[in-house]
Amino acid sequence: MTEQDSLIGQSKKFRRGFKFPKFLKNKKVLIILLALIIVLSGGYFVYSKFTAGTKKTVVAAKTSIVKKGDISIITNSDGSVVAKDGVSLSFSSTGLKINNVFVKEGDVVKKGDKIATADTGTQSIDLGSAYASYNSAKASYAEKIAGPTEDDLASYKNSVESAQASLDKTLTQNEYSIKSAENSVETAKDNLKLSEGGENSQIVQDAYESLYNSSLSALTSLNSALVSADNILGIDNTSANDIFESVLSALDSSKINSAKNSYLVAKEKLNKAESALIPLNLSSNHDDIMAGAKLILDGLTVMHQHYYDLQEMLLSTVPIGDLTQSSLDSMRSSVNSKKSSLISSISSFNSAMKSVDTAKTSYDSYQRSYQNALDALEKAKSDATASEISARLSLKNVEQQLKDASSPLTQAELNSAKSSLANASASVQKLLYQIDQSTLKSPIDGEVVLLNGKSGDIIVESKNSPFVTILNKGTFFVETNIEESEISKIQINQKAHITIDSLDGAVLDGIVNFVSLTSESGNGGVVTYLVRVLLDNTSSVDIREGMSASVDFVIAEALDVLEIPVQAVQNIDGKPSVHLENGDIRQVVTGFTDGQMVEIISGLEEGEKIKY
Repeated sequence: MTEQDSLIGQSKKFRRGFKFPKFLKNKKVLIILLALIIVLSGGYFVYSKFTAGTKKTVVAAKTSIVKKGDISIITNSDGSVVAKDGVSLSFSSTGLKINNVFVKEGDVVKKGDKIATADTGTQSIDLGSAYASYNSAKASYAEKIAGPTEDDLASYKNSVESAQASLDKTLTQNEYSIKSAENSVETAKDNLKLSEGGENSQIVQDAYESLYNSSLSALTSLNSALVSADNILGIDNTSANDIFESVLSALDSSKINSAKNSYLVAKEKLNKAESALIPLNLSSNHDDIMAGAKLILDGLTVMHQHYYDLQEMLLSTVPIGDLTQSSLDSMRSSVNSKKSSLISSISSFNSAMKSVDTAKTSYDSYQRSYQNALDALEKAKSDATASEISARLSLKNVEQQLKDASSPLTQAELNSAKSSLANASASVQKLLYQIDQSTLKSPIDGEVVLLNGKSGDIIVESKNSPFVTILNKGTFFVETNIEESEISKIQINQKAHITIDSLDGAVLDGIVNFVSLTSESGNGGVVTYLVRVLLDNTSSVDIREGMSASVDFVIAEALDVLEIPVQAVQNIDGKPSVHLENGDIRQVVTGFTDGQMVEIISGLEEGEKIKY
């Protein structure tokens, strides 16, 4: 920690810890003690910093001039201006058009003077509707007192009969719906039996048998194709092509190399397929049959590629020596035929493999259909229960209505009818009141300081902006809420400086004249206390109620003292000292500090320049 950090920290510690002792009641003693604490505390904090050691901190050089000023410790809070006496008025209804405004801001009014009037055309229409509702409620009340007529009772009986018929129809429809759903379940169940057994079902078994047989057939075709190719290439049967081997691919020797290479690959694939398929039979595991089939398909694909290479090779061959054109054409025709046969085999084999998937899918489809049928049956039963309950409830309600109509009026029903009539009457009275309130009148003598409207405007709801504010302009205050952690620093008659931004940052003096003893809890559970500051010299500015204000409460201060930045004070040889601009070092005695500036009691003169 540097000496400067220590000094600032001590100052902050002083600000946090400074409180007026509660047991001191004598103001004179309190003021003297406060002054001693401030001076001694500031001096002690600075001095103790310098006695902590002699280590120096190198910082960028700055200069400052020793000057006189005020040093103070403050706590800040935001608030708003309030007047000692005033009233805010708004129209009681929204959506109305303002007909006339009789005043403007700055006008002086007397109690009872008209401020503005609003159009009551819509309210007059609403009043007519309210009267109609009132008459209806009045007639209903009279009917309940008189009791039901014979026609009323007949209507209730008809409703009961209709509800009973509806219930009977519902029960019949429910029975049909459930029976239909049950039939669907049986049909789906029968279909499922056809594929019962899952992987071992007959349709799946048949598909695998077909695939196995197709694999054996394809294996035979592959062997035949390999032998036919060898008769041309002479790889395994080395003597098969002795009479024309030397002229094969005479036009492009690379073609015979490609054909021989693909022959060896096809032979290898064929051997793998034989090894996997020959040990199997129709009763073998389905996975093994499918694995063998995939090897067969792989072999067919490779063999097809090999015959393509044979075609290319023969196209590069010309009749030379013992190879006649007729023999060459015969070989080409045989290769083309085998190649086409391989294409057909691949297509057929793919179909056989797909048939297995189709068989499995059919089984899954039957399972889903059966489950869907079961779900539909449960839903039909659930819907039937719900519709029956609803129909029975409707019947019960109309039966109760018939019973109630046939029974004498109860006290509760009489009270309900009276309440409806009273509510209708209240609606009429409310509209009559609103029409009366469409004319705003001043309830006090005062000055119009705020007017939020003009003729032709439509009245809208605004909790924070009244239509007009009338003040008895005299005394103004700033009200602010201080958190409980700071309230102990606020005392009656304490000085304060108030900044009002809307008046170009005008600063007014004030004193605390009220500190609430009761707290309030705001958002987040923060506990605050209301504090009111009396403003001085308000006549010099155009101050108005509701203006935002920032209040600096003076906790402690030293006025008209020599001051320099705290950072300029250094610990040199265990003494608080400063560097003059010419490089000299001078010891100083420090006093009060707010953490930014520090009072110089002795050691410097006003106007001297220092650096740090």
